Amino acid sequence: MRILLTRPIDQARATAERLRAAGHEVLFAPMLEIERLRPPPFRTDDVSSIAVTSARVAEVLHDRPEYEALRTRPVFAVGSRTADAMASAGFARVETAAGDADALAAGMTRALAGVAGTILYPCGRERRGDLDVQLQEAGFAVRLVELYGARKLQRLPADVLDAFMAGRIDVVLVYSRRTAEAFVRAIRTGGIDPASLRAIAISETAAEPLVAAGCSTDIARTPDEAGLLAWLR
Repeated sequence: MRILLTRPIDQARATAERLRAAGHEVLFAPMLEIERLRPPPFRTDDVSSIAVTSARVAEVLHDRPEYEALRTRPVFAVGSRTADAMASAGFARVETAAGDADALAAGMTRALAGVAGTILYPCGRERRGDLDVQLQEAGFAVRLVELYGARKLQRLPADVLDAFMAGRIDVVLVYSRRTAEAFVRAIRTGGIDPASLRAIAISETAAEPLVAAGCSTDIARTPDEAGLLAWLR
């Protein structure tokens, strides 16, 4: 099967290795360009726990001057991939939620009942949901720190556009709503009919722009890469 990966290139390479090992061909069309932000140093002495909704936080936070003060704090991660990334970055106490911000907020509210201190929420500039609001409404102090941004790209790479025109792409993997939005715009700019494409989205939210554009779209069986790749078996 010939598969197009639309996630940022650093993440796509690891996925490509898995797919090639399974016998698939892989092309790349990153739809988001990641940039690290430079927020000023932030207070850590009052941080009781850390809420994380993206695996990308792990590498960025690891390189921050606050890392040593934070790595022993309890981490609550939105899903298994994010939890694994935080553990690999050296955070010693990592709990995993059920895959979305609502589940993360509910789990933290139960686990931290009666715990004083501030919840640190390191995150991207562009994000979905209102985790910080939910935690504040549950009575917690929250410190939100934006560590990175994700800029939508406007066009497909030339080799990918040629592959689409020649009918040489079987399926497109989409990992976020913003990626889906950028991808739909890029294929329309390239003169490709969305109805001619098959996509697999990691969640219903990520699928919405694809479905609205007319793409044939399946949704991951679980909101993670394993659930998404399960469609390829």
